[in-house]
Amino acid sequence: MRKTSLNQIYELAKVNDKIIFLGSDLGPDVLSQMKAEFSNRFFMEGISEQHIIGMSAGLAMEGFIPYINSIAPFLTRRCYEQVLVDLCLHDLPVRLIGNGGGAVYAP
Repeated sequence: MRKTSLNQIYELAKVNDKIIFLGSDLGPDVLSQMKAEFSNRFFMEGISEQHIIGMSAGLAMEGFIPYINSIAPFLTRRCYEQVLVDLCLHDLPVRLIGNGGGAVYAP
């Protein structure tokens, strides 16, 4: 599911130069084709979910359509206030994709 949804972002980016991907420490091979082909629209910002929400808000205000991907609990809980204040109050076209909720990453 994760790979399929991320590949769809790459497919969208091929036809729309406003599509931008932001991730938080998802591994070196995540969207490697997109990173190679559209390096100016691919950002892997490390473990900083609050930061990528603010960054995506700024990009959206400049006319881009950011897609954010992170581990679901981090994307929904670590940066709840930033999602509310930066994205929702401004009704910005930012897409949040959360993967790996529950015990998926457990040993």
